[in-house]
This record gives sequence, structure tokens and C-alpha cells, in this order.
Amino acid sequence: MSSIHDTEFDRIDDDKYYTEPWLTETVIPELIKRVGFGATLWEPSAGGCHMVQEFHDHGFNCIATDLDCCDFPLDWRAISNTETMDFFTTVIDNIEDIDVIAFNPPFGKLAYPFVQRALKHMMENDRIKVVAALCRSDFKHASTRDDIWSKCPYYAHEVVVQGRPRWDAWWTGVKLENGPKHNYSWYIWDKRDFGDVTTSFAKKPKGVKYD
Repeated sequence: MSSIHDTEFDRIDDDKYYTEPWLTETVIPELIKRVGFGATLWEPSAGGCHMVQEFHDHGFNCIATDLDCCDFPLDWRAISNTETMDFFTTVIDNIEDIDVIAFNPPFGKLAYPFVQRALKHMMENDRIKVVAALCRSDFKHASTRDDIWSKCPYYAHEVVVQGRPRWDAWWTGVKLENGPKHNYSWYIWDKRDFGDVTTSFAKKPKGVKYD
């Protein structure tokens, strides 16, 4: 049982809070601007591949990994660019081909080390130019994360998402009575960008529905 914004709710088994397609779409224009159309993107917490599918549909060459690939759709599991792996302990074989790492990190305490790990990959690999993380809008308020914010010269941009996502089982059409209620932003680090941190805004489309 969790309590967020004074709302009690039971968490979905294994924290399977998959990202709505529109939420992924809010960062795509910024990524294309920074790494170009057709760039190779690694999603290291791919879950059910909902985010990967959106990136793929918008022209990215995607690599999907996760601790457990059992939720990957069969058409994604059937191709070579999927892998079961622990992001914290394993490095994919073709990391030298990656242009951008983009992800919705695991909820809670793992989000910060997930970002740290992605930034480490960016700094150690010449080709990786951008890291993009979908996190709660208060993620950067913690006083102990200066290494990825004020002390990181590569923190470049925030896409403020105007409209709260659903974190219940939207992909099945089942709406839970209660669920987590947070505002979200995409945070972007770019090791070629040494200018001031910039901000853009992306609205949730009206009448979002899924089959």
C-alpha cells in the first residue's frame, strides 16, 4: 500500500506501470533535434515495450533491455535488438552504436542511480550524446543530487509535461479506483550542450483513449 498526495492505493504487481504512448511522444521532438532522425536509442527499462514502440514508430533504431523480458511483445522478442539484462551490472555488447539512452526509470529510490548509470555510459562512450529520463517533476528538488543537476555541465533541458499520466493498467482498458498522482517532466542531458538550461512544455492531448 502506498500513499501519494493523500491517496491510498495498492501497487500493481512487479511495479508494471507502463508509459502511455502520448507521454513518450512529448520528448521525441527534442530528441530528434539533438540526435537526428534515425538515431540509435537504448531503452534500459523497457517493460512492455510501449515506450520503445513509440520511439521506433518515430524513426529511431531501438534497443530494448530489462531485468525481465517476459512482458516484451512477441514481435519485439523475435528480433535481435532485445536483451534480458541488469542495467546496473551489465553493458550491452553494441554500446558503441548508441546515440541516446532514454527511459522511464523504476519508481522510487532506483530512479536516481538509474540516471547516474546512464550518465556514466554517456561520459565513457564517445557516440552517446544524450540521456533522457522521464521522472516526477519534483525529482530535482532533492538536495543530495547535485551531481546530476547543478554540478553536471551536461544537464540541458526539461520538457514539462502538462497533464498527468495514468499509471494504472491503461493498456488493458482497466481503470483502477485509485493510483499514483504526480506531475512529470522529461529531463535531458547533452554532453555537447554547455549553454543555459532551457525549458519547453508539452500538453497531454485531449481525449486520449486506447483500444
